[in-house]
Amino acid sequence: MPIARLAEAGKLRDEQVLLAQTRAACSRTKRSPTSLREFFGQWLGYRSFLEQESVDRTVFKDFDDAAQAGNVRRADTIGARY
Repeated sequence: MPIARLAEAGKLRDEQVLLAQTRAACSRTKRSPTSLREFFGQWLGYRSFLEQESVDRTVFKDFDDAAQAGNVRRADTIGARY
């Protein structure tokens, strides 16, 4: 069953199902490292971070476009490790 259907059915709350899906995703990444990166990007939603203004720049004055892009690159790097 595709992971989206498992999620819709609430089956990913079952530890064994989640573990099996995680192992399957990790085994696929050995063949295609970008697939796990895409998984993390969709799951955590950080891909849309560049399009959102989720940081109050009046409070965090040092937070600029470069910092925002850096956060996405960091998330990509972390996703690529797993």
